[in-house]
Amino acid sequence: MLKNLFPFVLFVGLVVLAACNRKVATESNGAPALAGTWELREDQRGMMPTRQHEPGSGNRYQFTQTGYEYFVEGALDKKGTYRVEADNTVEKEVGLQLPAGQFTHRIVFDDDTTATKTFFR
Repeated sequence: MLKNLFPFVLFVGLVVLAACNRKVATESNGAPALAGTWELREDQRGMMPTRQHEPGSGNRYQFTQTGYEYFVEGALDKKGTYRVEADNTVEKEVGLQLPAGQFTHRIVFDDDTTATKTFFR
């Protein structure tokens, strides 16, 4: 059954920091800049309910200008390269209607454009 839901997988809510009151930096292509450390607070995968992550749980991304490291419960799980690109297909990908202007960019990890799309806001 999960295999049938694979196209609907959405990883949402990447990195919601408690103190996100700063001005959002942008890259030269107009995409939001991700450089820094971001703690994962919630995620949603397709039709599954949103999963909440406790603050300080150790689930975080560390982004440089071109590289990333992903930590699960404080342990390094994966590292590689990434890029941010404009993508307005989130509704098509997840089959849900979302508020206009949200999730208009995605992260492409390790130049894998065939992987499940990772949108963020």
